[in-house]
Amino acid sequence: MRTILLRRLLLIGPLATALGASCARSRTLSPDEQAQWTRDSLDYERRLARWIYDSTAIDSVVSSIPTDSLAHLYARMLASDTPEQELQLISCEQVRIGVQYGSEPMVWVSEHVRDSVYQAAGGAVVARMRRRMPRTGRVSGSACPKMEGAPVTITPGGTRLDVILRRPRPPKRP
Repeated sequence: MRTILLRRLLLIGPLATALGASCARSRTLSPDEQAQWTRDSLDYERRLARWIYDSTAIDSVVSSIPTDSLAHLYARMLASDTPEQELQLISCEQVRIGVQYGSEPMVWVSEHVRDSVYQAAGGAVVARMRRRMPRTGRVSGSACPKMEGAPVTITPGGTRLDVILRRPRPPKRP
């Protein structure tokens, strides 16, 4: 008898909670609350559309970045007896990409290339490389060769490429 009651509670409890939560949200808003909710929703839709546009623009920039040298450096780092030297070279290549294409595309492409090379190599190879890496050290962009030309930070559509792009959050219902 106890187990049957317990089973019913386990089955009905989440359903009752979900029904109670949905009923609590369906209260009628005052005219001021409804106006604020409408403004917040419209603002969210505008920010979301801009985020989608910017994400698409950044994605198109990322797809145009040549990544063969970065992938080669990551592969060399996995096989090297002194991976910290390759890490410095990777840092320099990331600085070059960041100056030429913007910091946000650099982050996207660097993460993608690193993950692709690491996945192809396998977890054991990556773990061995990490064990060869010194516990402390310093990687510096100032150790890289001087970059020529002005940095590209804005695309024709006005998308900033030098800031972190985060998806906007929907407004909370009052």
